[in-house]
Amino acid sequence: MTSEMVFKKKSVDQYVRELACKGRKRFTASFISKNTDIEVDFVKERLLQLSTDGQLIVNFEVICPSSECEYQTIETYSSFNDIPIGEYIECEDCGKEFLVTKENIWITFSPNANYYDKEMCKGIEKDEKKKNPIHLLNKMVLQAMFITTSIS
Repeated sequence: MTSEMVFKKKSVDQYVRELACKGRKRFTASFISKNTDIEVDFVKERLLQLSTDGQLIVNFEVICPSSECEYQTIETYSSFNDIPIGEYIECEDCGKEFLVTKENIWITFSPNANYYDKEMCKGIEKDEKKKNPIHLLNKMVLQAMFITTSIS
């Protein structure tokens, strides 16, 4: 594993820890990717590994495709096999019926409360106004690593 991959892995782990300790109930790989400037595919693989390790719980959310709902979650499933793909369901918010397809399913991750305890959360502010801009640090370190490898 390259030093860049190790850095990315630690950055994702740290950001997940911060979210868990701040009480975040769920998040997506794209959310973490956007906030850490790490490729979404790398983040997704890391989150799946953290799920395998018991730190996160994977869920599947059926999202209403109507623009009126702004991606309202209709139902959450713990198993992909339980999702009624190919069936019509109705959104309680907008009243529209839609066909459930893979395109309107989001994979979300939730912190396992048994893993993120008080000891692990020491030093992490719950106040969102004091959040650490980890994505800026990641960007600077990755740029420095790129420059170093380009020069050598």
